[in-house]
Amino acid sequence: MWNRYLFAFIAKLDLFNMETTSPFEVIVENARDLIWVYEEDATYSYVSRYFMEVLGYEAVNVIGHSAMQHVHPDDRVRLQSKFNQALHEGTSKGSVEHRIRCGNGEYIWIQSRLSVIDFKGKTCVLNIARELSEMAEDQRRIAESESSMRDAEFIAKMGSWRVNMETMENWWSMGNFNLYELPESSQTPGVDYVVNERLHKDDGPKVLEAMKDVVRTGKAKQLRLRVSCSDSNGDIRTKHVLTRIKPFLVDGKVQEVAGTNLDITELVEAQFKLEEQYLALIELNGSISKFAFKNTHELRGPLSAILGLINLMETTDSRPEYLQFLKKEALALDQVVRDINEVLLSEGKLKP
Repeated sequence: MWNRYLFAFIAKLDLFNMETTSPFEVIVENARDLIWVYEEDATYSYVSRYFMEVLGYEAVNVIGHSAMQHVHPDDRVRLQSKFNQALHEGTSKGSVEHRIRCGNGEYIWIQSRLSVIDFKGKTCVLNIARELSEMAEDQRRIAESESSMRDAEFIAKMGSWRVNMETMENWWSMGNFNLYELPESSQTPGVDYVVNERLHKDDGPKVLEAMKDVVRTGKAKQLRLRVSCSDSNGDIRTKHVLTRIKPFLVDGKVQEVAGTNLDITELVEAQFKLEEQYLALIELNGSISKFAFKNTHELRGPLSAILGLINLMETTDSRPEYLQFLKKEALALDQVVRDINEVLLSEGKLKP
């Protein structure tokens, strides 16, 4: 991390009051630490060369101005507390991690240690800080993870959301904005908007009840929803969404509920098509059965006549080879009709 020995040297020695260039002054100006000095009112009194290099400020633009204006708003109270402690006790206990704004508007994480020094005859506070490369690496990994998550949600047609059950404030992922076909730059929609304007009238109450059940039982719930979306022409389309709602516990109490939405529209539509095809096949099968039943009866009439004629011819003086041929073919055709009837009987299509 940052150089404790450098901090001790600078804080202990009257380095900044030396009028001529000294080895210590050279150390300060060439140190790979961000070094600056506060006045008692927390304005800059001195900034090192590395401070200007890393943060992108010129000394003339910061000297005499408030140092706290460069600290992230969420971190100012914490750093101000360390500053006051150093000013009143001579040094701050431990270090403090905070964000500081660069000249390009971006923030970086640094770790600061503060101590009182005599600077040009004044009581001032010395701040020596080092950029948290490990934290910067963590931020890079988080950013990469978030990017991968956005890509995964886009590919899978998924989205996630979270609602604070006390304040009803909520958060949406980019995937959820895409699922509801809203621009990510727009304000996160409230629960009332989703329930009353985007969900099917029968599904809105189900979501509210499911959220209450999750809070009451602490157990996750899953349900299917219908989401209304409109295209550029104003035509309304319905998306089918599978959502899973789970609790977030803080000190054993459900403070938030979080949900994951999955667009299953293609799956539902494919299921509808399969059901339609199945019904069409049943209808076709019934038509085939009726056709077979009708034609077996129509075939049995001529067959009976042929067989009767053959029996009659056998009692007369006809050529036996012709009779045998006719009888053989007629019996074969009769067997085909019998086979069809047996199939229809086995499937319940024909009553015996």
